[in-house]
Amino acid sequence: MFLKPREMTALVMGEESYSYCDLIRYSNRFSELSAGEYGDRIAVFAESSPQWVMALYSIWKRGCIAVPLDFMSSADELAYMLNDCRPASLFYSKGTEKVLRRALESLDFEIQLLSLNELKNEDVSEASLDYNIPPLFETAEIIYTSGTTGNPKGVMLSFDNILLNVEHVHDENIYSEGDRFIQILPIHHSFALHGNVVAPLFWGATLYMIDKLDAQAIIDTLQKYKITHMLAVPRLLQLFHKKIFQKIDSSAAAKTVFKMAGRMKKIEKRRKVFKKVHQVFGGELKYIVSGGAHLDDDIWRDFDALGFEILNGYGMTEMAPMITNISPGGTRFGTVGSLIKSVEAKIVDGELVVRGRNLMQGYYNLPEETAAAIRDGWLYTGDLAELDEDNYVRITGRKKELIILSNGKNISPEGIETGILNKAPFIRDIGVFEEDDRLQAIVYPDFDLLKSEGIADVDHAVKDYLLSGYNPSVSSYKKITSYRIVREELPRTRLGKLKRFELPGLGLAETAKEPAVEGAENKENATGALSVISAYIAKEKGCSVLPENDIELDLGMDSLD
Repeated sequence: MFLKPREMTALVMGEESYSYCDLIRYSNRFSELSAGEYGDRIAVFAESSPQWVMALYSIWKRGCIAVPLDFMSSADELAYMLNDCRPASLFYSKGTEKVLRRALESLDFEIQLLSLNELKNEDVSEASLDYNIPPLFETAEIIYTSGTTGNPKGVMLSFDNILLNVEHVHDENIYSEGDRFIQILPIHHSFALHGNVVAPLFWGATLYMIDKLDAQAIIDTLQKYKITHMLAVPRLLQLFHKKIFQKIDSSAAAKTVFKMAGRMKKIEKRRKVFKKVHQVFGGELKYIVSGGAHLDDDIWRDFDALGFEILNGYGMTEMAPMITNISPGGTRFGTVGSLIKSVEAKIVDGELVVRGRNLMQGYYNLPEETAAAIRDGWLYTGDLAELDEDNYVRITGRKKELIILSNGKNISPEGIETGILNKAPFIRDIGVFEEDDRLQAIVYPDFDLLKSEGIADVDHAVKDYLLSGYNPSVSSYKKITSYRIVREELPRTRLGKLKRFELPGLGLAETAKEPAVEGAENKENATGALSVISAYIAKEKGCSVLPENDIELDLGMDSLD
């Protein structure tokens, strides 16, 4: 968590490169310029950059509380968070200044503004290399939750909360000095901030930050710097999975080799068989750490068969964020790993309940919400789960999202959505909700895919799948009784979680469709839609953290024919 004056490289972004000593000097200089007093809140509202990291450590150096804010927030969202935490100072960038200026109009207090673009040119040659460690049980951060159910809540985390996560990844031999990390995810989120910035820098790794957020830039960085660790959300892994298996599926020999490799017990052998694939990712990638959302089991198995070790995990901002993870060599498909050290768990009425050293101090300014979430020292996660004798956890759904019909039937909408997306590639995204005691859906089709298959009637393609494909396969209470088609992506958080509370208001301009009526009006279109389903195995469902630009992966598969 805290910095040591090493001469080795700490941060690289484009042409910028900073040693650990540079990082400390800049952080100390930034702290001198801030107006915050001990215990004040200081916010950071900017894109990921070395200066963002310097600002974070400068806040802690000054004895203040860091408030990382989503750089993609709207002016209204930003104003809400600023009015809530009332920071003394705020670091911003050229890219966020316009939104910031609009948000400031809604505030009734003054904030000192510090431009990271200007601070980048500060003379730090005389800055001290001293870096004091604040008391561990003081508040280090207020991190605002992503707001899947309404206004975000500020989660207060202590230095010790964060330190438990930092210690765990080293104790489990996941992080060590000299590792090379690629930084892709936005670092205002606890998964990326603690796992991809604070912990690597604590243990003496080098962090390579992407200055151009697209898929090819990621590949180029992996290859150029021989990255050893990549933290990713499942949607990014879906993108790479699709591209890899487009290549594998185009070669009969490659498909045969893939099936054979999946039966090899030792991961080293699988890596050797698919050496060309690993070279695309730099050739030295030891671990892919997946978090932030649910990782599809089939995608996980396919990467494992290729020799990539994915350390799947589960966490919440309220736990800073780690609750479970897969340790090296401990892969157990269908789970999110085992409980990390110092974390206890139990199941109460189907809900996962946890406690530990990394449990938050509470929600900022929200004592009632804090009391509702933490009862007798246990955090009620809101996730439905199963816990086995080895303390491995399997998440089965969201309690808060659980749909309870008037007949007493309980339905997990996420399970329905996953099942439909896995079998209907022409449906790019779907959100299920309850209205009038019936299951309804918002459907975002893959218009380009349908067009390429010569299917012009999108409505019939969706209707005929729900009528002939999905509804007959499930119990009556799980049937989709009406749907609306939208032409824009469904509302999700930065890490891909569906904002379900916004679904009922989407697509109201469209006429609600009712797939459960008997008979399809256009059998030709129905046949076409079902042919699309059978023709595609993997389906990219979009990626909330990078553009969907195409990438070329030379996997060396031609030599297998």
